[in-house]
This record gives sequence, structure tokens and C-alpha cells, in this order.
Amino acid sequence: MAEMIKRKVKTPCCGKFYWVKGIVEPDGVLNELSGNMERSVTIRYPKDSEQAKNLIATIDEMWKEFKELNPKVKQKEPSSVPYKPVLDKDGNETDEIEFKFKTNATFQDGKLNIVKIFNAKGQDVTEQFQDDDIKIGNESEGIVHGLFSTFEYAKKYGLTAYLKAIQLAKLVEYDDGIEPEDLTEYVGEDAFDAAGNNEEPIV
Repeated sequence: MAEMIKRKVKTPCCGKFYWVKGIVEPDGVLNELSGNMERSVTIRYPKDSEQAKNLIATIDEMWKEFKELNPKVKQKEPSSVPYKPVLDKDGNETDEIEFKFKTNATFQDGKLNIVKIFNAKGQDVTEQFQDDDIKIGNESEGIVHGLFSTFEYAKKYGLTAYLKAIQLAKLVEYDDGIEPEDLTEYVGEDAFDAAGNNEEPIV
């Protein structure tokens, strides 16, 4: 069996968060591909930035070390890495690169695997976010605390990034962008009212 390598990582300040999922939700969010309940966050940096280059260099060094420790592994390049270029709506590469960190929502013994949230001063605000159901929206800024690790799957080797905690320098609360209107004037008596309530129309 190949010897794996793990290394703690704290991403540089400050990247932009995207797709923060399952961190506030107690049970996490379902990953439809794996079928697991997970917590995850993606953090982006300019492709040519020192922040991005240093993170990629760490991953490259880990793969080199893995190969040196496991000379019987003939695979030249990792089967997957925890970063990729950001694409625009037409599928073209932009000037950003993103790193995805994730973890299971529970440990093997069934206990919840809580991903802590810290504010800009380093104070633990996890309970406040959970109690107030504060959703972290895209373009929030901060850093990710996690773990880079090599892995083996289906007789292939690669690298992944495990999520431990996030620290927010700037919070952009999630907004679903929905703005309901009062449509009763258009349909009159046929207006749909599933709740059967008598609340005043939205103005």
C-alpha cells in the first residue's frame, strides 16, 4: 500500500468564496455525485497571483514527495488535483483559478463534523451563523483552513483538499434574488392561494 502525505494548509488572505455549501446547515448538503452529505467551499484567486502560485507549488511538492516515497507507483501525474481554472459562461478560461475544499458532514461514528466559522478578528462565530441561519454568499472574502492530502481511488492516485474551517474578512449574505409580486389583479377570483390565508397582498 502506498504511503500517503498530508499537509495542513491555510489559504492566503484574501480569496473570494463561491459555492459555500453545508457549513451552516446542521446535516450538510447532499453531493449528488457521491451520495454523501458534505460541507464544502470554493475559494478563488487571480491565476497569476502569488497566492495561487504558492498553493499550486505546495500541491506540486506534495506529489513529488509522494512519488519519492512510493517508487513503485508508476503514475507520472496525479489523477486529480483540488484546483482548476474558472470558466466563463461560454466555457472559456478566465484570469481566475479556484480551489475546492470539502469534508463529510459526519464522522464515521455518526457525530457531526462541524466546520467552524471565524470572523475577521479570529473569533468563533459558528453558533451565531447557525442560530440566525446566516448564509454565506458568493464573493464573500477570507481564508480557508484545511488539509491537502494524497489519496488512492480505483488504483489511481491524486490529491484532494479537506475543509476544516473558514475565516471571513468580508461577508456577503446569500440572496436568492427572488422578488415576489401581487398577481391577484391579473386573475381576480381565480388567484392561487394554497395557504388559504387572508394576509394583505404584497406591496
